[in-house]
Amino acid sequence: MNRPLLMGLVAIIAGILLSFWQMPLWMVLVAAAMIAALPLVWEVIPRGFIVFSLVCYGVGWVSAGLAFMPETDLAAFQGNQRVTAVVEALSGHDTDKTTLRLKTQTISDQNISVRLQATLAHYGRPMTEVPRPGDIITLDGEISLSEGSRNPGGFDYSLYLKGQGIQGLFYGKNGSSLTISGQDKALGYRVERFREQVLRVITQAFPEEQAEVIKGLLLGDKSMAADLKTQFSNAGISHILAVSGLHVGFLYTLVLGVAALLGFKERGRLFLLLPCLIFYATLTGFSPSVLRAAIMLLVLVGGQVIKTHYDGLSGLCLAAILILAVSPAQLFAAGFQMSFGAVCAILLFAKPLSHSIMKGTGLQGYIVNTLVLTLCATIGTLPATLYHFHTLNLVALVSNLLLVPLAGLLFTIGLPMVVLMLVLPGLTPVFALVPGVLAHWILKLTAFFAGTMDLRFNGGPMGILDIVLLVVAAFTVAGYFNFRHRRERLWVCTVLPALFLSTIAFSLLPGPLRITFLDVGQGDSALVQTPEGGAYLIDGGGYPVYGNQADYARQAISEKVLLPALYAYGVTGLDGVFITHHHEDHAQGIEELLGVLPVEHIYVSTKYNDASLLGQDKIPVSQLSRGAILTTRDGVGIQVLWPDGTIEALEEEEQNDASLVLRLTYGARSILLMGDAGLGVEAQLGAVDSDIIKIGHHGSDTASGTGFLEEVSPAAAVVSVGRYNTFGHPTEAVLSNIETVGAKCYRTDERGAVVVETNGQNLEIKTMLEKE
Repeated sequence: MNRPLLMGLVAIIAGILLSFWQMPLWMVLVAAAMIAALPLVWEVIPRGFIVFSLVCYGVGWVSAGLAFMPETDLAAFQGNQRVTAVVEALSGHDTDKTTLRLKTQTISDQNISVRLQATLAHYGRPMTEVPRPGDIITLDGEISLSEGSRNPGGFDYSLYLKGQGIQGLFYGKNGSSLTISGQDKALGYRVERFREQVLRVITQAFPEEQAEVIKGLLLGDKSMAADLKTQFSNAGISHILAVSGLHVGFLYTLVLGVAALLGFKERGRLFLLLPCLIFYATLTGFSPSVLRAAIMLLVLVGGQVIKTHYDGLSGLCLAAILILAVSPAQLFAAGFQMSFGAVCAILLFAKPLSHSIMKGTGLQGYIVNTLVLTLCATIGTLPATLYHFHTLNLVALVSNLLLVPLAGLLFTIGLPMVVLMLVLPGLTPVFALVPGVLAHWILKLTAFFAGTMDLRFNGGPMGILDIVLLVVAAFTVAGYFNFRHRRERLWVCTVLPALFLSTIAFSLLPGPLRITFLDVGQGDSALVQTPEGGAYLIDGGGYPVYGNQADYARQAISEKVLLPALYAYGVTGLDGVFITHHHEDHAQGIEELLGVLPVEHIYVSTKYNDASLLGQDKIPVSQLSRGAILTTRDGVGIQVLWPDGTIEALEEEEQNDASLVLRLTYGARSILLMGDAGLGVEAQLGAVDSDIIKIGHHGSDTASGTGFLEEVSPAAAVVSVGRYNTFGHPTEAVLSNIETVGAKCYRTDERGAVVVETNGQNLEIKTMLEKE
């Protein structure tokens, strides 16, 4: 064991996880005792390594405890408040809203210092003066605490903000209430102002799309238009727009060139590199990947100065320990995981793979080395990529061959040219010539790869077996396993089959019936997973269009909610989808999924009025009416209680009372799903005793009468409703009716997704968010 920093990294991660999972103190102490006892079972470990590991473990546990502590100070100030704060960063500004990062000085005249992510909505009314970093501002608005993920597989915004050191949210409806009363001239704010100035110079010097590429490449600016971001994503080169270790490498190349021109030796290089790295990290917001690369680079150059051997893995571990000690929430961030995973895989596999494939120079050597580096980075980032983004894009193996060198050239030429534009603005057209040409070709090649090569694969998170197989395959191909040795053959041939068989055995065990009422805002969607792996989706949510909105761009509810939830549960295809009626807030998500996931069957109401869906012949469509019963292979019954069977198309305003009303049964338990059916339908359903009811029409007073609820006699009622909806749903009358019949109410606007599980006898209800 000659890498104490690796032990320290494992220890600090263990401390963070135990704190994050809120493990009891006795378990924390047992884990510490196990670390202390390692020399008893592994005599080669020096005592100094153990002491260092215990220190890292303690630092991880304490720092995570502080980072994930509930925001009790800020909780008392939730609601409408007047805030005085310093603007730390201007994150975005357009005609509709301005986004700021604030550090408060006072909240309602009480001294309190917290960081807030602020959104100021002004909807086409331009602000009289846009605040800049360092400005001291006073404004009125609503403070709230950030929430965790509202759906399975969803984005945990609270954890993300904690990683940024942000404690809460601020929302102001009228930007005109903002006043600027002074300016903080601290160095950090001056750097932010300089960053803004650089962005303005780039915007003015280049055509719009070229400027967006250059701003993203040099400074990690995120203001690029959505369609252009999609092109870069489809081409597999989004990483060149997110400031990372790659960009630090470009910077190092530039600094080496300058140092060579100035005649600097190794020690001079270090002294030139250090301020450049600090300034660039400050300019780009101290992203974890930049800090990681900067620390590793400084260790490398420092080692060259003092003539010490450099170990890449130890440098990587040191960077991770330092970042996690300061910001433990980074452990859960996609950027941190992907950055460190990529570099770790490159350090472990790139050199042996390159040597095993071929030894060459020139163009062949470059192609092989670039392919190997990209492949290694893909292997290292694969678990995090599938977990966070559910997509693997293999076109990157080809596109990076051309676009990474072009990006490096644009960085090393573009950065000094932009500096010259600041110094000699009159010569800006001359300085912009070469960067503009390079940006133009990056855009051209990006459009080519995005438009002609679709090698994207979608899927859910990797299981433990998948990750182990990936690691073993990579180590084997790279030559780390020598199968001529009996011990290594024995290890691989016993551990892998054991893992494989245990995974298969576990998957064959029947699970519960699980119904997940997803939080799709002001809409409905329920995912039904049967005990033996069947999957059905009842409605898919959506964003309805009101009034004259012919040009309304509907958001993809499937990408935001449905697909992440399906992938999180390991669902890659649906046995059936039910569309209760043809309203956007129920049907849109289903329509989006039909071209993305395999769907075996579509079930609709007999009064469904989408002729194009009914007329297509790729997926069977069945129109259901009262009396129909579907039974899954594992005994889950789906009873159709409504509509009454008349086949006719209806206008939009008549669709609600033609909703499919479904009753799921399994063993002794039942769940009633009312769609948007109203009081008239309820009067005709008869006795429908059920354990749980999904309340009709989002809690509108057009449904859920007291008499009907008494007949159902549910123990729990689920209301699928959007936060801040303008309809007043759920109404007080409906909530009162639910309370009258003694049912516990679960609202998706308050609790996020509601998960019901039953084995046919017992019922368990869980929610994504805890209600305050």
